Amino acid sequence: MMPMNPSPLISGDPPMLRLDRPWTEIAAEIGLTHEAIYRALAVLERTGRLVRENGVVTLSPGSEAIEDAARKDR
Repeated sequence: MMPMNPSPLISGDPPMLRLDRPWTEIAAEIGLTHEAIYRALAVLERTGRLVRENGVVTLSPGSEAIEDAARKDR
């Protein structure tokens, strides 16, 4: 397993993170399939928890909606 290199945090509110590698590599590093990570990302995006655009992930405050969406995906 390759060591994980932390991506630089971009200052701001809400917090943003610029990715330095594709999601498929991140999935492999943390022991997930690419299908699993993309399903999780879809739930997070659908519930407004994060936005992905041009290699930047913008995080949003939490809500109970994510748990509801995850239950519907099962």
